[in-house]
Amino acid sequence: MFQTIRIRLTAMLVLLYLILYLVSSTVIYALTANLSIGNLDAILKETADPLAAQIAATLDHGYFPEQFVSLTKTASMYPKVTSLVLRDATGGILASTNPTITKGFAFAATRSASYTSQYNTITDGYFRIYTVRLTTLYHQTSGYLQVALDMNSIQGALMTLRRVLFFVGAAGFFLASVSGFIMSRIFLRPAVRSFEQQQRFVADASHELRTPIATLQLHLEMIKARQDEPMIRHRVWIDGMEREVERLTRLTNHLLLLARSDAKRVMAQPMKLNVLELVDEMWNAFLLAATAKGLSLEMQPTLDEMYGGIENENENENEDEDEDEDEDEDEDEDEDEDEDEDEDEDEDEDEDEDDVAKAMSAYQIQADPERLEQVLTILLDNAIKYTTHGTVRISIERERHWMVIAICDTGIGIRKEQQPFVFDRFFRADQARSGSASGAGLGLSIAHEIVREHGGWLTMKSEHGVGTTFYVALPITQRAKSSFRRVPRRVFELDHRGRSM
Repeated sequence: MFQTIRIRLTAMLVLLYLILYLVSSTVIYALTANLSIGNLDAILKETADPLAAQIAATLDHGYFPEQFVSLTKTASMYPKVTSLVLRDATGGILASTNPTITKGFAFAATRSASYTSQYNTITDGYFRIYTVRLTTLYHQTSGYLQVALDMNSIQGALMTLRRVLFFVGAAGFFLASVSGFIMSRIFLRPAVRSFEQQQRFVADASHELRTPIATLQLHLEMIKARQDEPMIRHRVWIDGMEREVERLTRLTNHLLLLARSDAKRVMAQPMKLNVLELVDEMWNAFLLAATAKGLSLEMQPTLDEMYGGIENENENENEDEDEDEDEDEDEDEDEDEDEDEDEDEDEDEDEDEDDVAKAMSAYQIQADPERLEQVLTILLDNAIKYTTHGTVRISIERERHWMVIAICDTGIGIRKEQQPFVFDRFFRADQARSGSASGAGLGLSIAHEIVREHGGWLTMKSEHGVGTTFYVALPITQRAKSSFRRVPRRVFELDHRGRSM
């Protein structure tokens, strides 16, 4: 299919080249020919007009023999002129400087009063002739003067130009054919890649759908074969069917999301969101699963550290202020001091709230909380799934105009040759990584599309046998969205602790 399209596209490019070249070469040739002949006509006119004025006066008196001698002498004064011909009123030749050439000059006398001069081209020998009518004082035709110039040099130059244009056109045709074929391959490369991805996507989707459907069919056949048995004995088959239905539902939802993403119909609904609070919720949600596998799930910073750190700072400040108070105050002022302490506590609480709000505002972004939660769920689920022992760490850091969430694990990692395909649909790494996975290999593709829809970046670094770190960079400001292509090198140069390297 693409071969036919490539040939058609090449033919269209070559045809376009031929049309443009034919038009341009025709214009070039016509301009060159007209310019050359125009220069020739100017020489003829400059030669003939003054000479015609001199001859016209003497022709009134009929001095024809003298004009022959005069014309012969005059010809030597114009070396560029090939031939001079003097004719009478009927067109007969009175005198000629080159009789051999002038025999082939066609001429028809005219009595039209509007006729003054004309240009003619004699192809037999290639001569350009300028004819001037000679008139008397009473505007009667007394004769004609013809001046001829040799055009062979101009015709030779034009012939050379035609050959050059032909060979240039032939070479251009060859180059246009080759370059058109190459360009068609380049132009069609994205379409071919997209078509191949679509075919692979359909094949993979069919394969993933075939497995649960086959399982459902098997369970139905088992129930049908044992329909006489009590329903309690069918429970295991029904539970299996329920799991496969859930798997089908999840898979179709993922496929629908990716299809909408390809059609640019997945629109994030951003709202003001505190990343720290959302990550804290996800941390609590996955804490039990990590603990069940014997993993340590860490978060930096945590909400407790955020609140506790601010409260400790304020308490230390209050203690310093209390130490500066006078210890020798009278006992009669104890009641007033208690009231002052209550007021100070209220003020401290207000200050704590202001400090917390100020600190938390640093983690505010515009994002779709449901979609971002889906991204974190995918990344945390993978991190716990592929880590057998060690730690899964979540870190949050504000990097210029970006909010960077790093999810690091000490799991099996991903081989270097497989890393470029991590975000491809239905991609699953080696058997050690995919053998225990029940997913279809769509999670990271979905996460990548969601982050991209937010104007952010999802990338990773991994070392096989050491661990993997995924980085989610979300824009905080509109400026980050407009300049995100220059930022990732700085944003993603983070180590496993989430700090700039």
